[in-house]
This record gives sequence, C-alpha cells and structure tokens, in this order.
Amino acid sequence: PVPGELADSRIVGDVLYLATYENAQCYRCGTASRTMVTSFDIRDVLAMRQVDQVAFQSSAPDYYNTVWGTNWKRSIFVTTDRLYIGGHGDIEPNTLSSGTVKEGIIDVLDITDPTGRLVRGARLEVTGAILSRWQLDESRGVLRVVSQRGAGRVTNGVGMPMVETFTINSTQSYAPLGSTAIKLPRQESLRAVRFDKDRAYAITYFLGDPLFTIDLENP
Repeated sequence: PVPGELADSRIVGDVLYLATYENAQCYRCGTASRTMVTSFDIRDVLAMRQVDQVAFQSSAPDYYNTVWGTNWKRSIFVTTDRLYIGGHGDIEPNTLSSGTVKEGIIDVLDITDPTGRLVRGARLEVTGAILSRWQLDESRGVLRVVSQRGAGRVTNGVGMPMVETFTINSTQSYAPLGSTAIKLPRQESLRAVRFDKDRAYAITYFLGDPLFTIDLENP
C-alpha cells in the first residue's frame, strides 16, 4: 500500500522509487495536498520492504481547473546518485501574470545509499512547470531543463519556452549556469522534450507541430 495515487515510478539497482499524490480528499489521505516519494527494497519481489519516505507539501489549488489540478502530480527523473521531482511551484494561479514569476520547481533527493535511504537536497526554481520527466536531464555535472510559463494553465503557454542549465556542485547545491529562449514564430505551447547527449529536441504546438533542435555542447 502507498498513499494517494501513483504519479510516476523508477527502479535503480534493487530499489523501487514511487511518486504518489494526495489531494487531501481521497480515502485515508492526509489533511493537505502533497507528493510522497517512497522507496522499497525489491531484492525479494515476494516480500518487498518499504525503506524510506519523504513528503513534499503543496498548496495546489485543485479548484482552478481540472488540468491545473492534475498537473500537480509530480514526475521523477533519476540518475544513479540523484532523484529529481519536478512540478508546479506553490503558486495561486489567479495571481499569475505574464511577468517573471517562476512557475516550476524541482526538488532533489540524494539516492546514493544502495539500500534506498532518501536524503533531501536542493530545491530549484525554473521558468515553467515540469509536467514530464523528459523535460530534465543530467550530463557531465550539469542539469539541463526545458520549460515554459503557463504550461498546464493556458492553452498556448505564456512567453517563449526556456532552456536553463545548472552546475551541480552537490545534491544540496546547484548554481545557475546558462539560459536561452526558444524563439517561436508565434505563441505556442511546449508539448514534448527529449535529450540526447549534446542536443535536446523540443516540440511545440498551435496548429502544426514544429520541431526545434537545441545545441547543448556548451552549457
């Protein structure tokens, strides 16, 4: 049994990591909206054992609209050392504008313990919400992120999608490194991202599906 409903999962070595979401209204849920990350020792698949659990509280306003509420379910990206939990920032959507408010957050957990113990790390703010694990990638000591304001909130997003890079000093310490906008011919929403070594690929949508190629060789 795990709290809430499943949002995402990953296996590293002999450990299963689950991200689950509670909206404070489900059966046996907590009193506040939150994402839970739970680790399980799966060496014996007939007797899986819970190892650790970390909660990330949220002020997610489910009442705003169905899409916004659903997007608070956070996605996870993992390496052998770190687990990244991406999502919306704790922002009241009625107060948002097209300004410089950062709408996305990424929480980092240290998963270097092979038994599944979880250690809290940094919390990063990025331009837009992280709605998919494909928006994140780690390469040669650099975290790469592609996001857009308004994702999950308005049909075509707000402003241009942004590429952001961060130097990884440690799981507890990240420093902004570089950023650039993907110049769109018109206002379109970011729909999909994939990373491949020194390149990233992004698809946006309005009436057609443009594909953008991003050179990440120099972060």
